[in-house]
Amino acid sequence: MSGYLLSVALGPVQDFIAAARRTHDLWFGSHLLSEISKAAALSLHRSGATLIFPAPERPEEELSPGSQLNVANKLLAQVPEGLAPEELARSAQEAAKERWKGFAADALRNIGSTATLAIRLDVWEEQLKDVLEFYAAWVPMGNDYIAARTRVERLLAGRKALRDFLPVKGRAKVPKSSLDGARETVLNEAVQDKTAQGARLRRELRLKQGEQLDAIGLIKRRAVGGAREGGVRFVSVSRVAADVWIRRLWGTQGGRELLRKVEQKCHPDFADPIDDPVFRDFPRECEVLFESRRRVMMKEADLADHLPALGEIDALLRSQKEKVGQPSPYLAILKADGDRMGSAISNLRSPEEHRRLSRQLARFAAAARAIVAECHGSLVYSGGDDVLAFLPLDTCLLAARRLHDEFGRLVGEVAPEVTLSAGVSVGHCLEPLEDLLTRAKEAERNAKEGAGAADERDGLAVSFWTRGGSVIKARAQWGKNLADALDARLQQWIDLFRVGALPDKAAYDLRALAREYERWEITDWPESQLRELLQADALRLLRRKQAKDSGAKETLKALLETVKVPADLTRLADEVMVARRLAVELPRVEERSRGSSALEVRGEPA
Repeated sequence: MSGYLLSVALGPVQDFIAAARRTHDLWFGSHLLSEISKAAALSLHRSGATLIFPAPERPEEELSPGSQLNVANKLLAQVPEGLAPEELARSAQEAAKERWKGFAADALRNIGSTATLAIRLDVWEEQLKDVLEFYAAWVPMGNDYIAARTRVERLLAGRKALRDFLPVKGRAKVPKSSLDGARETVLNEAVQDKTAQGARLRRELRLKQGEQLDAIGLIKRRAVGGAREGGVRFVSVSRVAADVWIRRLWGTQGGRELLRKVEQKCHPDFADPIDDPVFRDFPRECEVLFESRRRVMMKEADLADHLPALGEIDALLRSQKEKVGQPSPYLAILKADGDRMGSAISNLRSPEEHRRLSRQLARFAAAARAIVAECHGSLVYSGGDDVLAFLPLDTCLLAARRLHDEFGRLVGEVAPEVTLSAGVSVGHCLEPLEDLLTRAKEAERNAKEGAGAADERDGLAVSFWTRGGSVIKARAQWGKNLADALDARLQQWIDLFRVGALPDKAAYDLRALAREYERWEITDWPESQLRELLQADALRLLRRKQAKDSGAKETLKALLETVKVPADLTRLADEVMVARRLAVELPRVEERSRGSSALEVRGEPA
């Protein structure tokens, strides 16, 4: 092979993605970085390079602005002999800068005449120049693709370590951004005034009182996709949490009428319209549906003009509270990542093999988008083997299972050793977004690490965080049979709780039983006898409450087949405790047909 192998990295990832107070900031930061990376990749293609990662089959179409393809901030390309890699890298950098400037221009257009009142344009221009990071390295291709790729990645890592340290351009007496303390705000003092004009500016810029934004933060709020006129394109955690309740109401005539009446009284200043067919049953942000949040909103000075509408919504929902209940404030954050991807890539012996893997990862990313939508969730990003999504409680486990199986089907064709580990973290929608994301990362890490070398990777970890900060966790490898599949076991435990077939304190009783067995000298007991004794004792505890479902006894026996040693009782207690917490937050089922699941996708797929 002749020519060069060129590797490119773009950023800053932290500023574009991680620095976020709202789900829209998080999503749009990821979208922004993907669009900038696509622009650089398209430039490399048009300059004559052959893309390896990503490797779109129709580059002009798939890398065009706004296409469905998500591109990671890392690019790899084969530069043919006769072309100068430094020139291709320079052109790609210019294309990335132009795409970034385009988003900035969109933001200013959407802000309109308000910009002269709200923005420090000198600070804005300075920050636009210094934001984008672009690193590139290249090596001769030679005849050993593995060696060339290893060398170019080492060179790129060294270049990133020697990043450009630009001089500080701080401004005296100018507040720092609420999202990034390293940069000053681009907002003028007028935005924070406690006047009618200040309140109007904050509403137009989608700001809370006292919130400050740098250039990246403001572009996330007001560039394409952030404009209010067409509705927000990424929903809030409150909308995802309320989705189970909304779909249940939408299934009845009275519930549908109630939702329509509430929607008619909503205003974009406190309930943004949602431009997403997944949430068409109630296409509005949902803080207003939660009684505690309505009380706060009714006291906010910026919403004083909407106090009559908020009062009418409050009266309407409270009058129907006994009949329709309230939405649960809990939702699930799913974070998944491919296992052994580095090892799989290291074994690729040619650019052609690498391109095939890239295309399968792109197919999985597209499949992930469809799976999350069908499960009534919102996908933040799916960049190859990396997935982050917000999901309602009744579909989160189903979504995790479908993502795992689809990843194995698509990526397994090229790299059979690669699997997908997923962490599902359940949290309260009023918790800070940063905390929710940190806990999702922790769940993903738990899914990968397991209890030892034999238990590492290909795992599912589920954690439930109460508002007070306490957590309960369950984790296991995916498994192919019911006895080995944590998601299937959790679904069945949830079903049993929801039909009243289990005592509420079942998990605590199981833990007490496990501690009792730990005190015994049972090392010399026959394995079969110990297993029978453990299962019989556990079944005795779990059947203290008369089951309403005639199939509950057989279900319990099947679930207890996994109990073989005392440690299994502790593991079982954790699973039952997680299932009970999930069941509490789901509508209770009085009657059901045998074999139905509490965590099915309900309603018509979006």
